[in-house]
Amino acid sequence: MKKFILIALLAAGTAGAASPQPHAVTLKAVTIKNENAKQVIDIQYPQGFANPQINATIEHLIQTIRQSFEKPDPDAQNLPADVPGKDGLTITYKVAFENKQAVSVLFSISAYRRGAAHPNNTVQTLNFINGKPVSLAELFKENTNALQTMADYSYEAIKKKAINEDEQWLREGTKAVADNYKNWYFNSKGISIVFDPYQVAAYVYGPQTVTIPLAVMQDAMRSDVTKAVWGN
Repeated sequence: MKKFILIALLAAGTAGAASPQPHAVTLKAVTIKNENAKQVIDIQYPQGFANPQINATIEHLIQTIRQSFEKPDPDAQNLPADVPGKDGLTITYKVAFENKQAVSVLFSISAYRRGAAHPNNTVQTLNFINGKPVSLAELFKENTNALQTMADYSYEAIKKKAINEDEQWLREGTKAVADNYKNWYFNSKGISIVFDPYQVAAYVYGPQTVTIPLAVMQDAMRSDVTKAVWGN
């Protein structure tokens, strides 16, 4: 078994234009590689944020994903022994947004089972304000129609891409239900929603991202959230 954990410092920014990282003491990329006769693990995730709750929440997510993947696969019992390949789990990340009070981290997860036609690719996001994990619902005032507003905007944005002619599929994937909007992150213009492969289009198109401008949602947004994230 080959197993090691490598901790590498992330670059602070491009040469001559380094960006401050107010939430990080020393932001580090933790890399876990583990290969044996049955599986290959390749995971990267960030640590070193000044707020320990951010580090702990990220660590817990990674452990949960890995533990779920390493559970015995019932379908594997029916595979012939000569089927080539190994199970594999790959996780990469990017810090999608960061300012003095808010952080968003986007994880790309690729899980492969031996004998499958292709990996199962998904995304998962974690968002924080002042070190506390926040859900999408917590961004908005009570008794608003924010989710429907986001759904309407997302439907039109995906439709304009002309990547799915199946109206029912597109409607279901963008419908105003919380599970359709579970993956999102802050950005300088508003909020980006990430739809998993198959959610609004065929696998070949990969995840689809729709950025909803702050102006579209600002009336429904809590004032303390807009101040913390966008400063207004």
